[in-house]
Amino acid sequence: MEHTKGKWEIGRTGDDADIMIVGGKNRNYVCNVRINQIGGGAIAESMKPEREANARRIVKCVNGYDELIEALKSTRMLNLGLYTSETIGQKVFEIVEKAIKEAENEE
Repeated sequence: MEHTKGKWEIGRTGDDADIMIVGGKNRNYVCNVRINQIGGGAIAESMKPEREANARRIVKCVNGYDELIEALKSTRMLNLGLYTSETIGQKVFEIVEKAIKEAENEE
């Protein structure tokens, strides 16, 4: 079985207990991340921002993964002589910049 293809996003479940992660063109359900721990007191309450940040991090990592792998494969190909020495620097820069842009995307 394959994972959900396409861009993943943060959604809401209708209450404050969970954040839902959806993905793909049709925003298919991927999973829930528990944000609000029931009966956990002040310590659990203080962990809510970190849990929400973790959910956003999961989405960010998934969305940047394919671009990062493609950048690594492309730069590996540069070392195999598929580009001339005059264009390697610019090509590496473009590949790396594209991967960084996708990885740092905050959406």
